[in-house]
Amino acid sequence: MDCAIDYLLTHDLNDYDSGRYEIDGEKAFLFVQENELSSEVTDECEFHQDYMDLHFLLEGHEVIQYGTRVKEVRESYDKKKDIGFVICEQLYPLYLDKQNFGCIFAQRTTSAQ
Repeated sequence: MDCAIDYLLTHDLNDYDSGRYEIDGEKAFLFVQENELSSEVTDECEFHQDYMDLHFLLEGHEVIQYGTRVKEVRESYDKKKDIGFVICEQLYPLYLDKQNFGCIFAQRTTSAQ
């Protein structure tokens, strides 16, 4: 995580086009994305088994939810993409903007709105 945070602090991501950028080979990389987020509340969460999911915003705001107590698998885990989707019973919202960031460790569940 240190190399990812150092990279974010020493590079101006506003100059980056959308896409995938390697920080430390396959160990650490980032995706620059322009997303149109939904305002709809959902109990569907994504999860990763191999990589940490770090949310760092350049502008605007985002609400992500940390989920616990999986009650249903919506989409089985895809090892190649390192992602799966589940429905969680318990959700905890995290409000993000360019003043903070969210870090969800591997094998935890989150959803973005």
